Amino acid sequence: MVLLRLSADRKQATAVSLPRDSMVRIPQCRSADGRTIAAHEDMINQAYAIGGLTCAWKTVETATGVRVDHAVAVRYDGLAKLVDALGGVEVTLPRAVDDPRSKLRLPAGRSVVDGETAVAYARLRYVGDGSDIARIKRNMALMQAMLKKVSRIDTPAALSALVRVAATSVTTDAGLDLDTMLALAEDVRRAGTRVTALTVPWRPYEKDPNRIEWKQPDAARLFARLTGDGG
Repeated sequence: MVLLRLSADRKQATAVSLPRDSMVRIPQCRSADGRTIAAHEDMINQAYAIGGLTCAWKTVETATGVRVDHAVAVRYDGLAKLVDALGGVEVTLPRAVDDPRSKLRLPAGRSVVDGETAVAYARLRYVGDGSDIARIKRNMALMQAMLKKVSRIDTPAALSALVRVAATSVTTDAGLDLDTMLALAEDVRRAGTRVTALTVPWRPYEKDPNRIEWKQPDAARLFARLTGDGG
């Protein structure tokens, strides 16, 4: 889960990862079958499981204090389509990987991967320390590689084709329609947006060391900077 802020001139983006096992207060949400789920404390990724994109959106706003303009959910098959539409992206591994769980097999160093391999890279976990934080770093690198390719698209027709693929590959809120997506993509392409990747400051959760909680006041200061209220 990523909170992404684009600057008004689109030259800078800040992507803040919100680890899936962060313990937060999930506000009252409506489930897919119409039940009302009372507010409670749980891992942040459970918000999507409970009430889909709307509940995840509401939870992020509640937990961070940041108003979110749009929400996007990307499934693995959608990620594969996007990477293929970009003609592949470059990833870097410090050592060779042959992992049957994620189905990733790549040599050490730089590789240009297609959509299927990019999904395996995104799913890779049981290497190194096997932590969710390590996987976050890889997924951020993948996102940066994708944005880099978008910034190099040199014709309106090619950009429009990519956005049309994106529109069929992701779930968005009603306000993020095709025209809005195209305008944002054109802004990113024109500005050559640079992405700063961060992870919300965290520490082991006091009640369960297998979970985490956001470290205060550092997390609050980070979110205040995103809204322009933190100096």
